[in-house]
Amino acid sequence: MFYILETALNLIWKGLTAFFILWVLFVNGMLIIKRQDEIPEKYHNFFKVIIGLSFLWDVLVNITVGAAVFGKEKAWDFKGAHARYLPTLTETLRFTLRTYAKDHWRYKLADFICVWLVEPYDEGHCGIEETVKIYRQNFKMFV
Repeated sequence: MFYILETALNLIWKGLTAFFILWVLFVNGMLIIKRQDEIPEKYHNFFKVIIGLSFLWDVLVNITVGAAVFGKEKAWDFKGAHARYLPTLTETLRFTLRTYAKDHWRYKLADFICVWLVEPYDEGHCGIEETVKIYRQNFKMFV
């Protein structure tokens, strides 16, 4: 009994840690991309490697944590008009926002992640500009 609980908590902890690392890499990657003109030329190759590794981490987190949390059976399968064929967590968030009803917990979680953790660092990244505008109007003290 305790082994199952311990294993479940361990998996949750690892998933949250993986997501936090992804978020830190995302924020830094977006800052690097936005300020690439200010970065000396000699560091460009280093930052390209960092962004490439961040993308790989994004795909790995999406296939494991993203698929488990957002219920996407084939997290790497994004064929169709709704995706850009990238198996990233952002695509899973977009898929979730288009698939689930607004009162479903997965929709609410995807919406929260997009509005509060992704969009402040790269506006338009999740493709929910209208939702972000509404939140910013209603919660001006937080933004």
